[in-house]
Amino acid sequence: MLGFAIVDRQPTADATAVWLTCHIEGSRVNHTNAVVIAHDDERHDAKVRALTIDRAVVLTDGTTAPIPFVHALGVHAFDDLVDETSAHRQLIADAVADYAKRTNNQNLVTPDFPKAVPTLTVDERDEPAYRALSVANYVARVWEAWLATDEQRVRRTINPRTKKPPWIMPKELGDPVLAVFPPKFAELARPEPMS
Repeated sequence: MLGFAIVDRQPTADATAVWLTCHIEGSRVNHTNAVVIAHDDERHDAKVRALTIDRAVVLTDGTTAPIPFVHALGVHAFDDLVDETSAHRQLIADAVADYAKRTNNQNLVTPDFPKAVPTLTVDERDEPAYRALSVANYVARVWEAWLATDEQRVRRTINPRTKKPPWIMPKELGDPVLAVFPPKFAELARPEPMS
């Protein structure tokens, strides 16, 4: 999957906006493209399809899908990802505390999770590009929060002396690969097929 395509097509607007948001590396997420397509553009549907293929589509509130999507998500799905991220942080913190207690390690570095919880901030300009950008920014912040959280787990998975797992994380959290999404969210964030 290439990332997310955030689509805004309001019934009263004269254009559709599509923002593309991708995982760059580590916990970095960024917007890679933005396109506004006039509804009277004869290639409107083809352009929307080209921008959304192999991406998970996120529809802004009030959007009517400009073309049929197979797996489109609403913004509320990212509220659930915020909750999953918080729960994952707690599991990691508990695992670190348990390891410190079992090994009597007083110098163990605890995970440094950001305190702020991502929230959706809606732009006051009621236009397709700004509505889509508001949601794209929210998607990026929520996704980065998940990735930064899982990065903390991965850092505590490989034993620095043996270069192998396990280490601080218990077996169920011991995968040495960064999880792009938690399993539950990964089931929802499915890319649009080619056809």
